[in-house]
Order: sequence, then structure tokens, then C-alpha cells
Amino acid sequence: MMALEWSVIVDLSLSGYKNLTYYEHLLIGQYLNSFDKSIVTELLLSDEPLSRGGREFINDVLTGKLKKPKGKRNNNDTRDYEIHWRASLLLYRGHTFRMSKDKEGIAEILADMFNVSDEVVLSAYRKIKGRRKEGERSTVDEFRKMEAEDPKTLSIIENVYLRKR
Repeated sequence: MMALEWSVIVDLSLSGYKNLTYYEHLLIGQYLNSFDKSIVTELLLSDEPLSRGGREFINDVLTGKLKKPKGKRNNNDTRDYEIHWRASLLLYRGHTFRMSKDKEGIAEILADMFNVSDEVVLSAYRKIKGRRKEGERSTVDEFRKMEAEDPKTLSIIENVYLRKR
């Protein structure tokens, strides 16, 4: 299996934005779920190249063409899924939720990253973990499978997801 290359333009389309990179597709999907403008900032400040579709998306947000629908409440699900995903990645790398002698705990790392309390991190992780279907593989098992197929893929994903937001 070939490693996932975040900056390769592929035939991914989302809400009319065509030929997006994997990274743009991921961030645009997150934005459309949360309408959190910090996601647009992350896209602009990343070192990843922007496709034409990514540029059109940023233009639509900045000009006000793409806005949060009236009456749509803020939902923490996107943040909670991201916390769960990053926590699972850290668990896979041998961290624990609470601080130990030689490692900072996942709760502290992610609380700092998301600017929330340790308890919010733990609650978010439990919430998303509880939504998984019975018999479904855990996210940690998915990382094991991914690394077995191609060790480079997981390191690319870590570089994107474990840096500061």
C-alpha cells in the first residue's frame, strides 16, 4: 500500500469544492460540521499547498458566502472526535491519560492543545468511545493495522495531528 500524501491533489470533492488534497478535504469537512473559523486559519497557515478548490473555499468563507446557518447550535462533536482520535494516537504510542514519572499525560497534552480542562478531554474521549458499535475495531487497532500496512502513513498522520492547533 502506498503512503498517504497529504498534499497530493486527488479527485476529492466536497460541497462543490473540487480536486481537493486529502488535508483540505479533512479540514473543509470539519468546517462544514462546526463552522469554526480557526479551521480556515489552520488551512491558511499550514505548509501544505492549496488547490483551486481550497482557494475557492477560503474565498467563500472570507467573503461571507459560506456562513453558519441561522439557528444551528454549536456542537462539540467535531472537537470531541478530534480529541478521541488524537488521544487514541497517543495511547498507541504508549502514553497514559494521567501523568507518569517519565511522560506527560494525554489529558494534559490535549487540554493544552484544545484549551479545555483535563476533565473535558476525558469526557470527550469517553463520549466518542461509547458511540462505537459493538464489535467495531478500536481506533488503536486501526493504527496497528495502518502501521503494519505502511509504517510511513502513521508518521505522516502524527505530524499533522499532534502538532499544536
